[in-house]
Amino acid sequence: MPKVLLATTCRWISAARMGMALHEAGFSVEALCPSGHPLRTTDVFSRIYPCSGLRPGASLLHACLRSQPDMVVPCDEWAAQLLRRLHASKTTPDPVRQLIERSLGDPSRFPVIESRSEFLASAQAEGIAVPPTTLLGSEEDLERWLSEHPLPAVLKVDGTSGGEGVQMVTSRESALQAFRTLHAPLPTAVVLKRSIVDREYKDLGPWLARAQRRVSIQPLIDGHDANIAFLAWNGEVLASIAAEVLKTAAPRGPAVVVKLLDSPALLHALERLARRLGLSGFGGLDFLIENSTGKPYLIELNARLTQTSHLALSSPHDLAGALHAALTGAPLRERRSPVATDTIALFPGAWQCDPNAEVLSSGYHDVPWQQPALVRAAMAPPSRINRQNWLALKARLRAPWRVRSGQKHEA
Repeated sequence: MPKVLLATTCRWISAARMGMALHEAGFSVEALCPSGHPLRTTDVFSRIYPCSGLRPGASLLHACLRSQPDMVVPCDEWAAQLLRRLHASKTTPDPVRQLIERSLGDPSRFPVIESRSEFLASAQAEGIAVPPTTLLGSEEDLERWLSEHPLPAVLKVDGTSGGEGVQMVTSRESALQAFRTLHAPLPTAVVLKRSIVDREYKDLGPWLARAQRRVSIQPLIDGHDANIAFLAWNGEVLASIAAEVLKTAAPRGPAVVVKLLDSPALLHALERLARRLGLSGFGGLDFLIENSTGKPYLIELNARLTQTSHLALSSPHDLAGALHAALTGAPLRERRSPVATDTIALFPGAWQCDPNAEVLSSGYHDVPWQQPALVRAAMAPPSRINRQNWLALKARLRAPWRVRSGQKHEA
């Protein structure tokens, strides 16, 4: 039985859903995750390794060495970056470096994947339509761009996803203000909230170093979002799921309702890029479909698991099944898909945004009913989750005082 290690540093439900899909496809599945992750409520993981918030790289290396999986799958941006850093480290054992190459693809292309501007330049060289993108190093660069291009425009920070680090600007003043905000290190209040309440520490190091962020600018295209999730192997696309975004959780935020697409244009762009970058593993491409022409513009690569990757669709849209076939050499097993409509309400986003939405009665409900504890965990109000984290932190801080006071407590 082939083994997959899912690596995640945040508490997205997509890791749990992918674990379920891989288990159903015939994998032994293990995971590296922080405490309190929803995947811990399921029964599909044979082993779970703790991810230290302050030393995630060491945790990831330990998990790879202990698990010895056939493949490691990053489930978020930070996990993908940690894997690429491990590969670049001279102290990383060769078996782990080989695992990362097998899981992510050609390591010589990692710098291109990490830079939004370099990635889009590579796409343009393949004849793929992209919005003209300029990397901004200073306010002078922005002033020069504004003198040559009309507004509105969009400013974006490298290494972000789900609408984070993206601002639309309509005037010179708003553009300058947005650049100052995005280029500077994250505000202290944001970093403390993420570290203390959310227990996510990836921003702590750059904030302590006062590292400035890489910002690029693009003209605004009047269009709607689409994406294509994929599984690639040594530059070849083995399976993909294309979808048009019908509803998002917030403006420019993650999708909560999608409509499946049969789009040769998106697939063609994906195949060219996978071959050029030597991609392996799971990922996704984001597009803007221009409203006036229907022309797709590529805007971003997510070199990690995306939220539609787990969907159990028929071949060639079964990503988990395609991975099993690639690793074992067995023919792809046809599975009966439970998805009987092309409109899908993604769980739990669609429910949390609008429980009375029409799609919840007419579309496919992407709910993991076979894992009731996961359903309950995913539907817990964020305020309640944050309160639990805050109370746990207070208890930790008060523990030394209790010892000094002679009060009995348990660790």
